[in-house]
Amino acid sequence: MKELFIAIYNKLTGATLSSLVRGQIFIGRAPKGTAYPYIIFFPISDVPEDTFKNKIDSVAIQFSLFSSNSSLIEIEGIYSSLIALLDDAVLTITGLTQCILYRENTIFIDEQVITPSGTEDVWHYAVDYQIIVETT
Repeated sequence: MKELFIAIYNKLTGATLSSLVRGQIFIGRAPKGTAYPYIIFFPISDVPEDTFKNKIDSVAIQFSLFSSNSSLIEIEGIYSSLIALLDDAVLTITGLTQCILYRENTIFIDEQVITPSGTEDVWHYAVDYQIIVETT
């Protein structure tokens, strides 16, 4: 899974999307005190399949996009950039062959987050992608 995370990270950081969040893209969780906007991504599930010929993994990854800007313009721009970058994208994954990458689900959330300076309203897009890879 490490190779998949590296491929995703490289895809995200090498694109316009990275500039929209000032390069703040993290695997797992953001460091404490990270200013908005930012993106985190992490695995939801990893289901192995053995076809007796190939080893295949079906991996669900969630991308969480965060913005504290009161306008929807910033978060919608980040979301639009993510789907333009990842929908049906091809990843370069060391030691693996990507078979398919597709968006499976999107949830939009208005959250209240407690920060050192008080409670803050934050927009949160949770975007799930399914990635099917084959071991080469």
